[in-house]
Amino acid sequence: MEYKDYIKQGLNGNAPLKLILCGNIQGTENDKVGVVSVVYATNDKDLAEQKMN
Repeated sequence: MEYKDYIKQGLNGNAPLKLILCGNIQGTENDKVGVVSVVYATNDKDLAEQKMN
């Protein structure tokens, strides 16, 4: 699946809350550590789409 397909799926999903997330993975010698932050949250699909564009 391509990036645009994921965006379309998220915007058109049944759930009313739309989240824009930012993530980062850091690798150490023994582990991988990931952090995900909420950048934007809304119930308005159109506002979420504007922010993504």
